[in-house]
Amino acid sequence: MFEFRQFTVDDSRCDMKVGTDSVLLGSWVRLDSPTRVLDAGSGCGILSLMTAQRAPEAYIDAVELSKNACSDALKNVHNSPFCNRIHILNEDITKFYFAEGYDLVISNPPFFTEALHSPSAGRAASRHEGVFGVEWLLNNASRLLNPDGSLAFIAPAARDNEIEYLMELSRLNLLRKCSVIPVAGRQAKRTLWQVSEKKLYPAEKTSMTIRHADQTLTAEYNTLTSDFYL
Repeated sequence: MFEFRQFTVDDSRCDMKVGTDSVLLGSWVRLDSPTRVLDAGSGCGILSLMTAQRAPEAYIDAVELSKNACSDALKNVHNSPFCNRIHILNEDITKFYFAEGYDLVISNPPFFTEALHSPSAGRAASRHEGVFGVEWLLNNASRLLNPDGSLAFIAPAARDNEIEYLMELSRLNLLRKCSVIPVAGRQAKRTLWQVSEKKLYPAEKTSMTIRHADQTLTAEYNTLTSDFYL
């Protein structure tokens, strides 16, 4: 159970537990007053809840394949102040028909591509890219988004070059990119992305460090997440 400022998250039935990746993405994504948001592969609903807190006019479709994760998400949303603005859908997003485009698609997708090693089949599926993952999101962004909408996601920094290539194939433009360094002095481990069909020059490219060498949290991380952490 995770206590945030305006909501609580229970991920007890969810294979993929709440971690720093989702908190980073939900805090970092730029919200240009979206009214329709898609949380793709929503898990226990943390990104939907974070987005609802930051965007009071947004109505959010949270699409998740796992029944167990949807069970957690339904409970979390029901107990939040945002229950009338978040719609949980237990669906396969790769087969789901979207009647309208979204102002924002946000996702912490499965993104590992190596062989599966997790002893839990559910956890392995939630962490490793199959049909749904980073490539699917980029390939389908133009179908999911309004003309001025954007796609925001997090992925391993080791995939940066591949993602830039996939963006080019999908005719997507970089809006924002942030390299996330877990501990000062180490290399970036994750990259936060926000892309769109529209062009915005120059694109915003930054980096941030989560912890100092002594493992204490940095001021920039605390500032970024201050609206959520108690």
